[in-house]
Amino acid sequence: MIVRLDKRASKLVDEKNREFARSLLKQWVRYGELSGNQWHWVRRLLKCPVVNETPKNSEHFVYAIRSADLVKIGFAADPRKRMKAIQTGNPEAVEVVYLEKHPTRGAAKVREAELHKRLKAFAVRGEWFKAEALQRVAW
Repeated sequence: MIVRLDKRASKLVDEKNREFARSLLKQWVRYGELSGNQWHWVRRLLKCPVVNETPKNSEHFVYAIRSADLVKIGFAADPRKRMKAIQTGNPEAVEVVYLEKHPTRGAAKVREAELHKRLKAFAVRGEWFKAEALQRVAW
């Protein structure tokens, strides 16, 4: 059972609304699902920060993570956490083969896009490239 939230719920942040938000969190624990809109209002009612959101001006890394004969090039604030997330959905062992530190999220995103463009000929799908692409990049 999914409870629907509407924008009227955000007008008053009182104990009743907080209890409602807590009930939604309990629902999530029990059933493992809430819509994005429901999460938005739960956070707003509880006045919580967005989960897993890092400031855009915080340090980020461009990474290359190898899995068998493929390499994923991306960026993240916490590359170890990102590697664990990739490993979860991957039957092959993964390893970080390259890390490049950037002062902001924007700088890391620009560098990632530059690498994707340079390695386009080796693209397999999305951010995944053939492993031989690593030899073609001047890191």
